[in-house]
Amino acid sequence: MSSSESNRLGKVRDRSIATPNATDEVAEFLDSQGLTLDCGCNGERYITCHFESGHNTDSGVTSTAYFPKNTAGFEVGHFKCLHASCAHRNDGDFLHAIGFGKDDFDDLSNNKTEEGFIDINIDMTSYFLERFIYVVKGDQVCDLSRPPYNCVIEMKSFKNLMAPYQIPSISKKGQLIPAAKCWIEHPKKRVAESIGYQPGEGRLIKRHDGRFDINEFYLSGHTTVSNFDKSDDVFLKHMEYLLPKKEQRDFFISRLAWIVQRPDRRCPITILHISMLHGTGRGWMIQLMEKILGYWNCTRAKMDVICKNQYHDYLHHSLLCSVDEVRENTDKRYLISDQLRDILTEPRFEVNNKKENN
Repeated sequence: MSSSESNRLGKVRDRSIATPNATDEVAEFLDSQGLTLDCGCNGERYITCHFESGHNTDSGVTSTAYFPKNTAGFEVGHFKCLHASCAHRNDGDFLHAIGFGKDDFDDLSNNKTEEGFIDINIDMTSYFLERFIYVVKGDQVCDLSRPPYNCVIEMKSFKNLMAPYQIPSISKKGQLIPAAKCWIEHPKKRVAESIGYQPGEGRLIKRHDGRFDINEFYLSGHTTVSNFDKSDDVFLKHMEYLLPKKEQRDFFISRLAWIVQRPDRRCPITILHISMLHGTGRGWMIQLMEKILGYWNCTRAKMDVICKNQYHDYLHHSLLCSVDEVRENTDKRYLISDQLRDILTEPRFEVNNKKENN
C-alpha cells in the first residue's frame, strides 16, 4: 500500500468515537510551545494558522485545529483549517510551520570550518564554491583560505593540490570525478578578472565596469595598547637618540603613523635621516615597521636602482620602501633629490613592474 493511500485511509472519519482529553506528541508539543488557544471535547487543539496571511476572511478561534491520532475518527494526527486558501496544504506543511521535529535533523548550517567554509565532508561542491575564485588573467585560482598576500596559485598547481578530492559521478558507472574539474565547470563558481592591491578595500575589489579583482592587500590587526611603559623605555628613548629635536621627532613619528592609519593614501613627504655616524640604530626602526605593517607590505631598495632603473618593483604592492644608506656626491649635491622628485612627491604614480612586463 502506498503512503498516500495509507494516509487517505487513515483519515477516514468515524465521528461516533468520543476521545476526551486525548493527546499525542504533536498535541503535547503545541501545548508546551504555547500554541494551543483552546481544546475541544475530543482533545483537538485549536491553534492560530501559521498561513493566516493568505486567508481571505478573519480567523476564529476554532478555524484551525489539530486532531490527535485516534480522535474524531482520525487514525493519524491531522491538521484541519477551514479557510479555502489552506485546502491544498497537508499535515507536513503544518508540522514544518510550527517547528515540530526540527531537532530530529542535523543543523547543516552550522557545519562550518574555522575558515568559515562549509565542511568539505558534508558538501564538497559547496566547499569548493565558497573557498575558490577563478581568476581570468593568467588562468589562476584564488584560495580564500590563504592569506591575501599569498592567495593566488597557478591552475596546474591548483589541480595537483586538489587531486585527492573526488566526487562520485551521477552516471550508472558511478566513476569518481576530480572535484577541481567539477568546480571549473560549475556555472555558479565565482570569477575575478585580475589581481590588484588596494589598501582599505576587502578581499574583492569592485571595478567601474561591475566586475571584480582579487585584492592582495592585507594589514594585520593590532591589539589596543593600554600600557605605554615599554614604549617610553624603548621606543621613545631610541627616537630621542635618533632625533634630539622634539619637533622633528614628533613629525617623524606622525609620518610613520600615517602609513598605518591611512594605508590607502600616498603621502607626498619622504623622510631622509642624516647622521654623521654609522650604526645608530636606523635599521631597528625599519625592522619595527616591518613587524607592524607586515613584511609582505614592505620592500627595500638601493639608491642607484631607484635613480637609474626604469622599473619600480620596489614600489609594487608596497606600503613602505626603505633605503638603508644614501651617499650623495658633494659636487652634485641635489642630483638625487632631482631624480627622485617625481617618484616621491606625485600623489599618483604608475608603477612599471618588471615581472608583469616579462
